[in-house]
Amino acid sequence: MLKTVKNIAISIFVMLLLFGAGGTAYVLFFGGKDSGVQAQQTPAPKPEAPALPKPHTPSPNAPESVGLEALTSPVKPGENTSITVQTLPTSNCTISATYNNVPSKDSGLTPKGADAYGIVTWSWTVDPTAPDGTWPVKVTCFYNKKSAMYIGDLVVSRK
Repeated sequence: MLKTVKNIAISIFVMLLLFGAGGTAYVLFFGGKDSGVQAQQTPAPKPEAPALPKPHTPSPNAPESVGLEALTSPVKPGENTSITVQTLPTSNCTISATYNNVPSKDSGLTPKGADAYGIVTWSWTVDPTAPDGTWPVKVTCFYNKKSAMYIGDLVVSRK
């Protein structure tokens, strides 16, 4: 029986020795060597920004128009809000915001000209004493003796 245990112990030792030598040989021949084959790295394509249409000058008899692009609403009294409208390029526009029949005197509500794409944006602070409710924001744009108006609803809420 002692001879059998001795043979099993020697067999296990030899097997461990063979597995260790085989693993070392594998790493030396395959893992530690540069096979000469390299993955070609191509830079990721850069996403292209969408091309904006070229700005154009409207004809002198073009009808004026004003359309809402964005209005930040609802807002709390004392918070900032903004409106963006689309009109004819180079139009001159005015804005007014009224809370409970009292026009706002905020410095952000000044006349502006539309950019080459007809975009106009205003930002202002809602009067801290503005009551809760839905209040009109009126934008009027003028182009070549023609005008158009947009009236939006600004919701003021303390909630």
